[in-house]
Amino acid sequence: MDQRTWEQVERQLAEMASELERLLASPEATTLRDMLAKVSRTMPRHHSASLNCVVEIFDSQREKTLPVLTIGMGVSELGEVYSASSDLTPHRYIVNGEIEVVPEDRCPKCLDEWGFKWICPQCPHCDAQLGVNCWMLLDSDKCPNCEDGTVSAKDPHCNQCGFFIDPKFVRWG
Repeated sequence: MDQRTWEQVERQLAEMASELERLLASPEATTLRDMLAKVSRTMPRHHSASLNCVVEIFDSQREKTLPVLTIGMGVSELGEVYSASSDLTPHRYIVNGEIEVVPEDRCPKCLDEWGFKWICPQCPHCDAQLGVNCWMLLDSDKCPNCEDGTVSAKDPHCNQCGFFIDPKFVRWG
């Protein structure tokens, strides 16, 4: 998703997340939470049940969906229902000279899953390769690994988690 489009939907997604969290925690969802707990109790001990609401953006040119928000609930081993969300931080990349924004576990070129980019810099689904035709765009000092520490072009080691930002994989903005 291009930078401009992401900026337009980001606030709306945050509002949707708040509303979904409120709805799933409301008294109206009590029956649903109870049913989920019952399903989980029926499963063998090493299984658990979850219910998720997923907002996806469909890209008709790539014929792929991009999950941008997941909010739901799960059941603990003790049978307690808890809220759950999959908050994948959006990362910015430069691909074909354009800025693309996708959740951290997605390829900015083909939108398929691409985890552990720093360890496996070649997307398993397309020709995107960090440092060759795709670069993470870092225009702040926030560590893309832990989001708590800081990194810079002069010091690519995170001061919190120690993660090393390989300079050949990034463009500093």
